[in-house]
Amino acid sequence: MMNKSLKIIIVEDEPLIADDLKSTVEELGHKVSALVDNANDCIMLLKEELPDLLLLDINIKGGIDGIMLADMVNKEFKIPFIFITSYTDDETLSKVKVQRPAGFLVKPFEDREVKSAIALGIHNFNSVSHDVNEVKEVTEEKLFVKYNSQLISIKQSDILWAEAYDNYCYIQIPDKRYLLPSTLKSIESRLDPNMFMRIHRSYLANLTRLDVIGDNYVTINTHELPVSKRHKADLIRRINML
Repeated sequence: MMNKSLKIIIVEDEPLIADDLKSTVEELGHKVSALVDNANDCIMLLKEELPDLLLLDINIKGGIDGIMLADMVNKEFKIPFIFITSYTDDETLSKVKVQRPAGFLVKPFEDREVKSAIALGIHNFNSVSHDVNEVKEVTEEKLFVKYNSQLISIKQSDILWAEAYDNYCYIQIPDKRYLLPSTLKSIESRLDPNMFMRIHRSYLANLTRLDVIGDNYVTINTHELPVSKRHKADLIRRINML
């Protein structure tokens, strides 16, 4: 049972929901150090003093949405956050899971759900090491694939893309292609979500290996891979542009 009183910032642009959530959090014995409705105000507050937790709505005012803000929090501040959302469809979940939230609150929510989300969120965050060196080691950890009765080691960073083939999956590295007895969804769950993303229902691409992004395709090592409309916006959001 969590007894510690937490300092929490709420980022929510619907006033009624924000006020109700603030009351609930305070009734649970925590302190709401700020209540804001946009990413810029939140970032300013984080630079002054870090809270113990963010309750972060996915859809907020301004040019920076909750998912983009979460990405900044992960990179710069490394504090836990819980996503607040009205949507639980596969497309939304595929976007938000990349940011590794400590938990979720689905609108409309009850007081007990807020209590459970906060308690589990803090527990989940503290259960995972956020040491940069350790994350790098996990990312570069060797994976093994079975080939000609042997187990061959490869690095995640050497995987260019994965391609669905019925209930199997091809893994492409620079000089070889492996056929694995796993679905693309299964392969995706084992790879680093900060490095790989689904660009099409049949393709998973290594973002660090992209050479060209076209209207409906990407190029990796001169090979064109299709990009579906539903994944294009997320792809553009995740790349670094000058």
